[in-house]
Amino acid sequence: MINGGPDDCGIIIKDEIVLAHRRLSIIDLSCYSHQPFCDDRYILVFNGEIYNYKEVAKTLQNKGVNCAARSDTEVLLSSFRHWGATCVEYFEGMFAFVIYDSLERKLYLFRDRFGVKPLYYYYDSHCFLFASELKALMAYPKLQKKIDEVALSYFLELGYIPSPFSILKNAYKLEQGHYLQIDLENIKKQGLEKAIEKVQYYDVKSYYRINNCFNSVCFQEKLHRSVSLRMVSDVNVGVCLSGGVDSSLVCAVLKESGYDFETFSISFMESSFNEGNYAKKIANILGVKNHQFLCSLEEAQNIIPSLPWIYDEPFGDSSAIPTLLLAQNIKKTHKVALSADGGDELGLGYDRYFWAFHRYRKYQKYKNLSFLLKILN
Repeated sequence: MINGGPDDCGIIIKDEIVLAHRRLSIIDLSCYSHQPFCDDRYILVFNGEIYNYKEVAKTLQNKGVNCAARSDTEVLLSSFRHWGATCVEYFEGMFAFVIYDSLERKLYLFRDRFGVKPLYYYYDSHCFLFASELKALMAYPKLQKKIDEVALSYFLELGYIPSPFSILKNAYKLEQGHYLQIDLENIKKQGLEKAIEKVQYYDVKSYYRINNCFNSVCFQEKLHRSVSLRMVSDVNVGVCLSGGVDSSLVCAVLKESGYDFETFSISFMESSFNEGNYAKKIANILGVKNHQFLCSLEEAQNIIPSLPWIYDEPFGDSSAIPTLLLAQNIKKTHKVALSADGGDELGLGYDRYFWAFHRYRKYQKYKNLSFLLKILN
């Protein structure tokens, strides 16, 4: 896992639990946030970022908790120590983390609300394994390496394997907005499977059932806050720019907020795929530097053999090729890059939204006509 965590590594063995970590330093570049991060009771391994960690630290301090907020890692553990498993309700971020409570002998595995950060776990009658990549599980010498046929059928139908399935039999993806709790004492009494409890702490449907006042002003406020939080970093952050509504919105917000940043784009020789010209126009309008990389047929073919190593399991989206090429080029100068996802949906970036609106207005006329016909009959 060194490719994803080249800056530091650590391992702790406590009771029957082994916790290991590879670090990519983004917040707090010192050795203070070395992981596993622990105190006299808890041990933490954490992948991701808690964007609002300074706000959470202030909340803890107001409750009398000593939390210096030198890093999101420190705030995460302090939050769990104070609130327990409900600490995730205070976090805005992308994360997968595991905490071992050595006093109560319980292991907790958490995944963020939308499943941005992956978290796999595997168990059979002999062991329980977890990791942020399948390749880490595959390194275990006693692992039973068999393909899950149900997961394979999902891939053939959808082009990817949805949670909680994985291509590896007896291995699962922890679903978004969920956490696992494993009681080590119950393993001895009831067995491993009955000692594992899965809890859903967040459901996006429940959020949309809340009656919220939402308008263009509110949208802009939430958009600015969302983008600004993701720029919290102790290293330079690059920005991916495709020329579409989503990435253009992000760049416009960053420029309006006074951030200094560089943009990165992929262009294609085929005009039907190429958005490089749009990206260049947006960069020129905003007055930011734009680096463009050409994805040629030869480069695309050279990337394909490396995709199984990157994605760990079958993934049928061809966008993986230019995405990986872009990431490889950004890595030469930046540790972190901000991209956009979902902006075309929220920012009306597809023509079909306008088609639907016009059709709706047209059908409204027919609806009124049918009402009149009922009256006449």
